[in-house]
This record gives sequence, C-alpha cells and structure tokens, in this order.
Amino acid sequence: MSLVLGIINDGWKNGWIEGASIFLAIAIILTVNTVQNYNKEKQFQELANKQDVHSARVTRDGKLQTVDSEELVVGDIIDIPAGDTIPADCLAFKTITFTTNEADLTGEPEAKHKDAVTTENYSSNPNPFLLQNTLAESGQARAIVLAVGAHTCSGRAERCLDEPEPTPLQKKLETIADLIGRMGFTVAILTFVALILKLGVQIFLTKTVELGDSNNLSDLLNAFIIAVTIVVVAVPEGLPLAVTISLAYSVLKMNDLGNLVRRLNASETMGGANEICTDKTGTLTQNKMTVQAFYFLGKKMTGDRCEEFTQLPKHDIAAEAVLYNSSAFIGEKEDPKTKEKVKTAIGNVTECGMINFLNNSGIPCENMIAHRKNEKFELFSLPFNSERKRETSVVTLPNGNIRVFVKGAPEIVVGYCNTYVGENGEIEKISDEFKNNLFELLESYSSKCYRNIMISYKDLSQHDYEHLLRENNGCKEQKDQEKVEHDLTVIGVFGIMDPLRPGIADAVDACHQAGVNVRMCTGDNISTAIAISKEAHILVDGDLADPEN
Repeated sequence: MSLVLGIINDGWKNGWIEGASIFLAIAIILTVNTVQNYNKEKQFQELANKQDVHSARVTRDGKLQTVDSEELVVGDIIDIPAGDTIPADCLAFKTITFTTNEADLTGEPEAKHKDAVTTENYSSNPNPFLLQNTLAESGQARAIVLAVGAHTCSGRAERCLDEPEPTPLQKKLETIADLIGRMGFTVAILTFVALILKLGVQIFLTKTVELGDSNNLSDLLNAFIIAVTIVVVAVPEGLPLAVTISLAYSVLKMNDLGNLVRRLNASETMGGANEICTDKTGTLTQNKMTVQAFYFLGKKMTGDRCEEFTQLPKHDIAAEAVLYNSSAFIGEKEDPKTKEKVKTAIGNVTECGMINFLNNSGIPCENMIAHRKNEKFELFSLPFNSERKRETSVVTLPNGNIRVFVKGAPEIVVGYCNTYVGENGEIEKISDEFKNNLFELLESYSSKCYRNIMISYKDLSQHDYEHLLRENNGCKEQKDQEKVEHDLTVIGVFGIMDPLRPGIADAVDACHQAGVNVRMCTGDNISTAIAISKEAHILVDGDLADPEN
C-alpha cells in the first residue's frame, strides 16, 4: 500500500523509495530469522538425537548384550532394571515388583505399577505396557519391543506439539504495535473527518467551493490518501528489524560462551533466568562411580582394589553380597580411546563401581554372575527404590540352604542388623560402640563426597525358609517379602565417589556473579549432598546458617 500511495503522490521517480525500503526490511528480517533458526535447529537436532539415545540390554542369539536404543527393532527382548530409561514402547511379560514413572508423558508423578501379561491374567486387563522415555522407578522387567522411534507414543506426541507460547518481549512488542495501530487508526479517522468537514464548510457555509466542482472528488480522494498514509507511517516498520538484529547478535554472543540457543526469541528468556535447578548424578558429576574406600573386617581399605582381598576371611560372602544382589553384569563395551571391545561392568553405575572393585581385587566376577541365569538360583528379590533405600535378593546355595543379601543406605540397613563380621571373620553382636564407630566412619566418608553402601547377609535353613513362607502368605506381596530383612549381619561399607565434571565449580561461580542461583537436586545422604555442593561451590558456609536455605 505504501508503494502504491507513494507512486500516486510522488510519481515513479521518488514514490517507490518508502515502499521498497519496507520490502527490503521485511526481506532482511525473514532472511536473518530463517538462516539463524535453521543453523540452530540443525545443531539442536544433533544434540537432541544424542540425548534421545539410551543404552538397552537386549538378548540376541541367546546372549545378553548392550546396544543403543536406536538399534532396537520390533520383536527384540530387552531387560529393564530400576533406574533405566525405557528405550522403546514394550509389552512386559515378566516383572518383579516393577513400577514406572510416566510424568514426562502424562504429567502424573505417581508411580505406575506394571503387571506382566500371562496366559492366566490376560483376560483381567493387566497393565503390561511400557512407554518409551519413561523411567523404570523400581523393580525389574523383561519385555518385547512393540514400537520404536517416531512410531512410539512419545514419538507421536512430539509431532503433535503446539507452537511455543510467545516470550515476554514478543508480548510487549505486540502490545506496543496494537497501541500504535489503534492510535494511528484513530488519528487517521479524525483527520479524514476533519478534511471532509472542511470541504463541507467550504461548500455549504462559506460557499467558496461549488457543489458540482470537479475538484471535490479529488479533494475526497486526497483526504482518504492522507488518512491511509497516517496509518502506514504510524507503524514502525524498522522496529522488527532492529529487534531481530539485536536478538541475532545476542544468540551469537551466547553461542561463543557455549550456550546453544535454539530460536532467536529464546535468547531473551534465557537472559532473564535467575534460578537453575540441576541434577547431581551425570550432570554435575561424570556418572562414573569408583570405589574409593571399603570398610571390611574392621579395616579401612582405600583405593579401587585390594590386592590381598582373596586372602581375607569371609571375602567370598562379601563378593556374593555384591554380585548376587545386583542387576549389573560383565559385558563387552567399546573403549572410546582404542575403539576396541573390552570386557567391563555394565548397568547401574553404583553396582558397576563395586563390581569393578571386586574384579580388580581378583574375584572371578563373570563366572559368579553367570550363576544368576539359573532360574532356581534366585527365589525372589526386592529392588531398590527411593522409599526403601535398600535392595534385597534371596538365593539358593548349592547345599540347599537359603541366603539373604541386603545392600543399601547404611543408616537404613544397619537398623535391620543385630550382628557384624568381626576382625577375624567371626560373627559378633552389634554394640553401641560399634554403632558409634560406624556413624563416625560414615560421616568421614560423606565429608569426602562418598556415596555409602552397606552390604549385609543372613543364612536360613530350608526348614526356616519354608516356615517363613507359611507365616507370611507365601511371601507373595512386598510387605511379606520384607520379613526376611531382619536379624542381618553387617559385612562392610563401600565408599563410592562420582567425581565432578571439569569446570563445574567455575561455571557455578560465573552463575553467582551473574546473579543466578544454582540449586542441586539429589536423593543422596544429607552429609554427602552438602560435601558435593561445597565442592561445586553451590553451597558456601554462610548458607548453612541461613534458615531460608
């Protein structure tokens, strides 16, 4: 319209300039937005593809192996332990007190209990369906893959996502544009009315213009053109261009600082952030658990191995307490440096750390883990979760007796123990002195940012076990199964450390200098959480005295 009006008023020579400048501004805005968004979207998709890939334990050719979730195909049989992200839409056909958290898909924070579908229960509408990208919160499951990739529920949901809501800056610009538009439109109408009234006065009152004058039509047209011109001029066509260029500059500067912004308008909201909530494991830390200390037989061992471990009394029970009460296993994994396949512990990182300690100490871990494949070996298990803070396995020994293994948070497990393994391997009663020494040890481990894991056991004869089953409804429910977790014997305590990622403390300092508060979210022991927060510079001594923190 500006181009047409300009040509009408000023002719071709000068009338095209304003309209052409508007076209040029629009072209620059569209080009900058398109190029910037395309480049960032491409980079973001590369990161997103890496984030969407999870490891999956799949049975192929009769062997359990670990593959990337993008390599799964429909029909694969996968094992899902607690703590894993479900890599595809699946149907569970074997579960052990298995629950999932589907909050990322449904928004419901409550755990969903999943029942394996069998020939006996399929008609009663069980809930065996496992959804991709949901979290296995507790228990274990074996399932068959039904859908992968874009064909999963989460994949279909991503395709149906609505456009993001406008940012605060966009809302303000829309308000300003609407206000300017209304004012311009109002002024244009008033101007048009004033010019018409002027013409009316000249015709009917002063009679300086004849009613049938041919110039009257031209005057009406000029009045309309002036009104439209006011509307066009009132709109600041340079504002979107200025905003786009400033946002593009902001995105480039943030990119130089290692902050990838997916869309131009997001740079404004990113710059306004004043709170960061971060997970600990795998985000602040490297998610590489390594045993730093092991308290066993009254001795404080340090390091990721113990050369004389196989010579110590009760070392076999200590190894069993880790290997038989675990979902981790020994498998082949590609070394990122040499690109060669090497055998290592795979699975829950905490269990992997303890298994690597035993492996380094001369324990034949792979052979012992192979016993778990025997269907008659494990009678039942109670998986770890955030409420219980312990994990239990009940297994059958070669002599027919039953052995119970319990591992977990020391402050929880010790409450179920009444004896401990003494310095020479003898079983001794737990005394107040033992507990005091134990809690001092745990406090010293926590102050070093260690995650503490206690291992314990109990032996039962076949007669005692059958009596336990009779007295507790066959131990079919979790509350009945937990009855085996009493009168245990403390074996020892592992101190495991997950080191911070390089540069974390400097990054947190930079956030604090910018006025951004960093909060760490973790389920660790409070002493361990405080020690890690201090090491990461999230928590300073003054914060501990602040009641608001």
